[in-house]
Amino acid sequence: MNDSIYDLIVIGGGVVGCAIMRKLTLQGLKPILLEKGGDILSGASKSNSGILHTGFDAPEGSLEHKLIQKGYKEYLNIYEKFNLPLIKKSANVVAWNKEMLSSLEMILQKAHRNNVKDVTIIDRKTLLENEPNLSKEALGAVHVPREYVIDSWSSPLAYLTQAVEHGAKYSFDTKVISGEFKDGIWNIETNKGVFQAKYVINSAGIYGDKIEEICGKPPFELRPRKGQFLLYEKAAGKNINSIILPVPTKLTKGVLLASTINGNLIVGPTAQEQENRDEARVEEDILNELKEKGEKIFPGLVNYALAATFAGLRTATNHNDYQIYPTKEKNWICVAGIRSTGLSSSLGVASYVWDLMVENFDIDTKPIDKKDIIWPQMKNLCEEFTRDHELKDSGEIMCHCENVTKREVDMVFTSKVVPNNLAGVRRRTRVMMGVCNGFNCAHRVSKMCREKLDNKDDNNTTYDVIIIGSGPAALGVATTLEKSNKSYLVLERESYIGGIPITCDHPSFGYKVFKRPMKGKNFIAKLKKKLDLNKFRLNTSVLKIDENGNINARNTNGLITYKAKNIVLATGCRETPRHARLVSGLRPKNIHTTGSIQRLLEADEQLGFKNPVIIGTEIVSFSGLVSCLSNQAKPKAMIEELDKINSFQALKLLPALLGIPVYNSAKIIDINGVKDIESIGINMNGVQKNIKCDAIIFSGKFVPEDILVFNSSLEKYTENRILKTDSKGNIKNTNIWSCGGMLSPGIAGDKCFLQGLELGYFLS
Repeated sequence: MNDSIYDLIVIGGGVVGCAIMRKLTLQGLKPILLEKGGDILSGASKSNSGILHTGFDAPEGSLEHKLIQKGYKEYLNIYEKFNLPLIKKSANVVAWNKEMLSSLEMILQKAHRNNVKDVTIIDRKTLLENEPNLSKEALGAVHVPREYVIDSWSSPLAYLTQAVEHGAKYSFDTKVISGEFKDGIWNIETNKGVFQAKYVINSAGIYGDKIEEICGKPPFELRPRKGQFLLYEKAAGKNINSIILPVPTKLTKGVLLASTINGNLIVGPTAQEQENRDEARVEEDILNELKEKGEKIFPGLVNYALAATFAGLRTATNHNDYQIYPTKEKNWICVAGIRSTGLSSSLGVASYVWDLMVENFDIDTKPIDKKDIIWPQMKNLCEEFTRDHELKDSGEIMCHCENVTKREVDMVFTSKVVPNNLAGVRRRTRVMMGVCNGFNCAHRVSKMCREKLDNKDDNNTTYDVIIIGSGPAALGVATTLEKSNKSYLVLERESYIGGIPITCDHPSFGYKVFKRPMKGKNFIAKLKKKLDLNKFRLNTSVLKIDENGNINARNTNGLITYKAKNIVLATGCRETPRHARLVSGLRPKNIHTTGSIQRLLEADEQLGFKNPVIIGTEIVSFSGLVSCLSNQAKPKAMIEELDKINSFQALKLLPALLGIPVYNSAKIIDINGVKDIESIGINMNGVQKNIKCDAIIFSGKFVPEDILVFNSSLEKYTENRILKTDSKGNIKNTNIWSCGGMLSPGIAGDKCFLQGLELGYFLS
């Protein structure tokens, strides 16, 4: 259950829901918006023609007419404060035959009765002078001078952003399941738990009647009405000066043509009733009909390319008016049946909802003082005004069709209302919405947005387990958790999954897990097949952890905070380098560890030496030997402090066959050379010897990769730099666990994986 009891829950994040959130927040309430999609405008509101209507043709005396005109007036009062674009286009209701021509007078009189007094009838000559590219078959029109083209996506975003600036909350991907009104409080059950509030506003759009059943039987039935659209390239939009409307019918206002705020030309919508509430499919035959209609009205359209086709569902009901009413005894208001005029009426609807609350409920709030109201500035997407790419400091362009800059995309994720999906990013920036439909930029945009969206979700989620590192031990833990209902996340500082084995050429992996020898890269690839790689965050360096499950990290987007019930340290181990071995000498180049040369090779870099000496004879030392030989470098010797090799004795045959001496009971004591290595000095059973070489590879002597432990002030849990844990790898009295090379430095990859499996079972 959500810890807070909100003043109010608004169900549905369409344009009306966003406007209601704004109005009620400014009146002093603390509401939360619940939206089942990953962003606002995920339903009917995302697909519309982007026109601010005067309401000249609305049903006379209807609530719809009243609220359109109220919303229209308020929009004109506030759009500049939000930096929202407004393009005065005017509209022409065009007659194409004598019957339509005779009905123009009725449309004119209706407009006047609807208090739109400046509407006039213009003749064919005047119409074609204003619209020279219009078909010459036009006979005349009703001219509506105060119709505007507006930004249908930025406007509702501005409304919700202003609400959030003043303390409102929102929750995306939150589907309402049921609800109960008890003791004056609504308990709204969702897929994300129960949200509580004193009041509920149902603005659920296409599912408005279904949500209304939570409160009681609705007096209306929703009948989804699909509208399909064509969107032409920007060059086409320059050829139309006004909004071209047909004479309306009882079912629909008909197909319109207009330029959009982004400079394109839109044709549509159609009107088709359907049962399905979730899918708005475009249909080839309907699109062809729409194309023919558009080209008949504007013959020149045949010369322009289509940028997009899309469809949306309108929230029509079995009534000819909006369905907005309170259920007083349950602190509930229904806002349904808003149809296609919601963009124009939304601010009016919001004011009407507030009036209903004051009239029907015991509301005691203090409105925000006008001087204290925050007006968030929307990024301009209108072609007629200065865009971001025209500014000197805007940086690179990511989408060349729409001239969207990387900065514009970045700003989406630092805004007050961040979407949970790529569709939301597209609507906020128009990235990938050009004529190429993402052909040129989708790969970059998708990768960038996926990383940012994943990190956004991580910030708001407490995971059952977060695993730090992605080597075999981490993959073992993840493999077990994948089969459970536990949520988990893997944080990896590198750009790849797998840890040390990814760079290992020797076939010492797979014996215990897959019953056959495998190279490290193949071993990791097989382990990854059973995992959901969406749960891995690469290029993420963990900076600090604590006993309460807090994790501070940095990735390509900056600092980020994670939260976990359990933290697994699977950071592995590392070889002991030259300085920790206290080897004498200067600091010439080409002093390496096995891991460093293998990572160089993995990155397709050249070794830069031909005759190294390998210090150590552990398995990893022989892996380094193979790596050298595979890259035209033959070691001069292998040096081992023990009296025999520190690995499988059979491995000594490899250097013997290659003529590479192995010096046992020997220790490196000096490095000779200033800029380049010239030789090393060794002490072998008390006898000193010089070996000429051009590189040194220190191998083995693994120690835990424990920098994070000491950066996090967890020294109290260590002894001789090793974490003190119980038999399961748990640090006593904490939620922190350790496994694999971090717990037992140098153990084989198979054992790390199996140890991770066992820990995963325990955490499940």
